[in-house]
Amino acid sequence: MVFPASSSTPKQAVPTALPTIHGTELTLADGSHLPVLARNPTGYRRLVSAISRHNLDAGQRQEPAHDLTVLASALRSESTGQTEAAAGICLVLTGTANGPLRRALGIHVDPTPGT
Repeated sequence: MVFPASSSTPKQAVPTALPTIHGTELTLADGSHLPVLARNPTGYRRLVSAISRHNLDAGQRQEPAHDLTVLASALRSESTGQTEAAAGICLVLTGTANGPLRRALGIHVDPTPGT
């Protein structure tokens, strides 16, 4: 069952017992896309904080180009003094067809169908 994204989505999901998952797809410096999902409110705060810090550090509106190392550090956010139980608060997916995992493995997918 798929619900359209809207402010009423959590209300629609209640009868089906589906949890609401918040996340975003970030553009990395190499142009690849990385889906990041927050597992809980702490993960969402860290994700939003990482995006906000990136935008503020840029000093001006520009194309997003997140650095993977900086993003990973912000999502870990060890300076909060939280225990190991807070680990794994975000799910970082493998990305799109030409995402960072495939690039690291040397796999390139031709975006042109039928070639």
